[in-house]
Amino acid sequence: MNIENALEILGISPDDSERRVKIKFRRMMHKHHPDSASTTEESQKQTEMAQTINEAYTVWKDWYQNEGIGFTSVSPQMKGNCKRGSKPKTERDSFEADGWERNEGAFASRNIYDVYHMDLYDLDDEERRQAEGMYQLIGKGKYFWNPYEEEFSCFLRSMHHLSLQLLKEVQQSVFDVFDKEIFWNEEELMQLRFPYQMQLFGFLADQFVKPLKCLHILEDSVDIDKEGREIFCVRAFAGTKGNGEIYRNIRALKAGDPVYIDGIKDRRIQLSDGKRRSLGEMSLQDDEFYFCIIPLLKQKKAQVKLIVSKTEVRSRPVSVRADLLFYIRITEITEDFTAPNVNEAIQMVLDRYRNAIERKIR
Repeated sequence: MNIENALEILGISPDDSERRVKIKFRRMMHKHHPDSASTTEESQKQTEMAQTINEAYTVWKDWYQNEGIGFTSVSPQMKGNCKRGSKPKTERDSFEADGWERNEGAFASRNIYDVYHMDLYDLDDEERRQAEGMYQLIGKGKYFWNPYEEEFSCFLRSMHHLSLQLLKEVQQSVFDVFDKEIFWNEEELMQLRFPYQMQLFGFLADQFVKPLKCLHILEDSVDIDKEGREIFCVRAFAGTKGNGEIYRNIRALKAGDPVYIDGIKDRRIQLSDGKRRSLGEMSLQDDEFYFCIIPLLKQKKAQVKLIVSKTEVRSRPVSVRADLLFYIRITEITEDFTAPNVNEAIQMVLDRYRNAIERKIR
């Protein structure tokens, strides 16, 4: 397979960003995952298609990492779009606000990060490991997360920074009022802040995510019902270690068994089987989907169905895992749907943190 074949299979162009290609690749792999097939014949076709998509992505990745090597088989039109020996520019030196939607009602502005870009090809393995995962600040504002423009890891970093910043501002204001030096080490402060930061993180993330719009970017719908409502399918699983009650309940599951959502607590989805026996927490294969799906479920904007696709038991260590097909049917909402305003809840968390510091000082 050459690069031109790979581009056609993946439905991409030579100048698509690495981030956009990764999203398209993942969507295609989810769509053609063998677990989503209902018959053995269909499963075989899905497997073959997934192998073709994976091969195409490997060809594209090799071309991308080797700066265009292999363009001898590419058409003249493609050569004009992307010159031999050059890599498509994917990183930004500055933040361009065009195309980014703002949430004017958000509690505070957030930092916008991008993955720090450097030429990694001349580095040894240790230097490369140190360089990867670095971030650069490229902007700031009350902007919604756009998966096409902002890596999920960058969005998480932004939420972590903003929640910590707000708590530290409260912390400093208390110290200023009491007008005395506080001899606390950073570890003590971190322990005091942690539960408040976790609460803030969730509330702040709700303000900067349009759940349905992001879901459309991250995943293709698999069907539309008679009333025109979209249906998505996300891979999930339930699992545990040891041989306790939840282990035995999950192990008893068989392919095709229904699973039910018992409730959502602290952004964690609790499951049970058809006999209302606990299956513990559900995990999604990709963490991004939590930020799309949880708000829809909390606001009752989606209906769900969970089906077991397979169960796997391991002896060393003792563990069990049930893979699930998580179907989500969207009710009548638009892409502009956002979670209700949570500014009051954010302020309450900050006030509770202020009270906690004052009690500790006194």
